[in-house]
Amino acid sequence: MRNSILLMLIFVFTLSIIMNCGKQTEESMMKEAEKYEKEEKFDKAMIIYEKILVDFPMTNHAPEVYFKIAQLAGNLKDFDKCIDMYNRIVETYPEHAIAPKSQFMIGYIYANEKADTLKAKNAYSAFLQKYSDFDSGMTASAQFELRYLGKDISQIPFLQNLTAEEAKTPDEKAKGN
Repeated sequence: MRNSILLMLIFVFTLSIIMNCGKQTEESMMKEAEKYEKEEKFDKAMIIYEKILVDFPMTNHAPEVYFKIAQLAGNLKDFDKCIDMYNRIVETYPEHAIAPKSQFMIGYIYANEKADTLKAKNAYSAFLQKYSDFDSGMTASAQFELRYLGKDISQIPFLQNLTAEEAKTPDEKAKGN
């Protein structure tokens, strides 16, 4: 009887080793995705992050993984996916530290990438309603965006006096454009 129990335990242990052989850990997948991000292989990184959510549905890192996917989708100009990922964070993890930035980014993308002022207004208003105590700089930015939403830079009084040189980004200045 003891021998059969011992053999059964050995069999179960061996079987579990064989079944888990070749499976990546969540940590190793995160490192691999981060490596692809650094190499600017955003599509590959996104696939791995999405696989993490499938393989490890109970991960404690889900909000951060959704945020990474949103950022990568933005880099790939897939703004619908980007917004979807930010929405998942806000809806599923509204108390998480990354939720306020996610809500703000929804408004930013609608305003600056999709030119949908109504959805941008709703997103910025939701940010101010839910997260105005989160970060005074982001709160001020959301208020600014709402005030000047849909307006050209030439219609914003204190920005009208910018010279062409002052309006250049640091990259443009470095290139001498």
